Amino acid sequence: MDKPLRTFSHSLHSSFLRGMLLIFFVGSSVFLSAHNNARGFLVTKNGMKLTGIISQVFGGNEIIFINDFGTPYKIHAALVYGFVVPAQGKSIFYASKFNGKNWRFMRLLHQGEGMNLYSAPISRLLPPKAGQFGLIRPEVSLNNAYFVELKGRLPVEISRSNFKKSMRRLLKKEAPELSQLIGKKGYRFKNLEEIIELYNKVVQKKLISM
Repeated sequence: MDKPLRTFSHSLHSSFLRGMLLIFFVGSSVFLSAHNNARGFLVTKNGMKLTGIISQVFGGNEIIFINDFGTPYKIHAALVYGFVVPAQGKSIFYASKFNGKNWRFMRLLHQGEGMNLYSAPISRLLPPKAGQFGLIRPEVSLNNAYFVELKGRLPVEISRSNFKKSMRRLLKKEAPELSQLIGKKGYRFKNLEEIIELYNKVVQKKLISM
């Protein structure tokens, strides 16, 4: 018999609440399982590391965590600091972040003194196409969205459409010269991580000279 799923209470020092495992699809929901059933560890709000098996569940804001005793818990992103899973010989950290609208687990791509870069899978419903026998078949596109986080600020989604305007605004205060280069060759959307590395070097240099 399957063990019941448990959820974290808002106080991570208190006991886990009882619940039942429920995984389902609603409308255009997408089951996100890039690191499904990976052995890693959960990081609680107070810094504790809990080892176990981690699966990411629909929406990108909940995971199923199975502890070393085999007990499953359904955990919302708002209740933990994040989790770590192995991938290709490296440790991948997913941080729990609030973007002003909702909580999400975001993969940390680059961390620096002044700015961090994250990615998170986003599902979008595509226009329906004619399927077999003339039936309409809906399709879902799953792509990575990128989020830039200034220290002490909420993450901001950066897309191709808002890249130039948003990045110039984010960089302007601490790195005005770099801000003016945004949109030029070598400083475009595809160079986002390199741009953030340059920004963090500017910030680090200022901190050292203080």
